[in-house]
Amino acid sequence: MRGCIFTARGSAEVQLNFIKDAFFRAGHEVHFTCDEKVSVQIDDPQATYHSLPDRGKRASWRNYGVIKRRVAEIKPDIIYQRVRQGYTALGAVIAKQNGIPFVHHISADYACKKIAWRLIRAFWAV
Repeated sequence: MRGCIFTARGSAEVQLNFIKDAFFRAGHEVHFTCDEKVSVQIDDPQATYHSLPDRGKRASWRNYGVIKRRVAEIKPDIIYQRVRQGYTALGAVIAKQNGIPFVHHISADYACKKIAWRLIRAFWAV
């Protein structure tokens, strides 16, 4: 099983590390994709790290083509995405286009209120 995780570094690092460790111990490949401004561990033997051009939160949608190509290369069995931003909708759309299950980690009720309709519209528009 290959996992493709779309995220930005922040408070989620510890949880993502636990998830990565569990997937690695189970014999799965793990890929992290994040903005290039994010400092990543490139010497981590348990995962492959990919960077995206940093276009800022409001223009993250411009990475659609880069993410779509990356997903085509990796061929993940699941896409797991954290941090509410434009990548949530991109991940959902690309997952649906490729028949890949999409999981978005929501850490608080307020996140549902702000993104729910945008995510639903983007997902069903495909």
